[in-house]
Amino acid sequence: MNKKLLNQITDNLTPLETEDMYRTMLEDCYGEIEVAGLTFSAARVVEELDPTAFHCGMVDYIDSLSLIEINGDYYEQDAVEAERDSVITDLEMEVDELKEEIDEINDDILDETYTQEEGDAFIGLVQEKIDLLVSEIQKIKDYCF
Repeated sequence: MNKKLLNQITDNLTPLETEDMYRTMLEDCYGEIEVAGLTFSAARVVEELDPTAFHCGMVDYIDSLSLIEINGDYYEQDAVEAERDSVITDLEMEVDELKEEIDEINDDILDETYTQEEGDAFIGLVQEKIDLLVSEIQKIKDYCF
């Protein structure tokens, strides 16, 4: 995954507490269980009596949601995609600024601030930056979560 995108996600989004989400789902679905006159939450019963079943159920539950795992943490897919769109927009704005810089260099060549050779050298450097950003944008667009 692109480092800039990863940082955007981890800086702006809070990982979901999937175990808590699963416990809540179990409690919502099954409520409390009464045993010998004592009451227990369904989530607690499953988690303590059969931790493996609890873990497997949690994994199945997570798989049923639109979540994306990134470095062991889970995030809502829509939120991650919004962050991806934000990174793409920021990079596209950088490209636009660099294109304006090329226009300014061309103006400076016309105004004879730079020789044609100097201007072309500067334009070449700026174009390299643009090409790298365009490549980065495409990689982010192509990345599947």
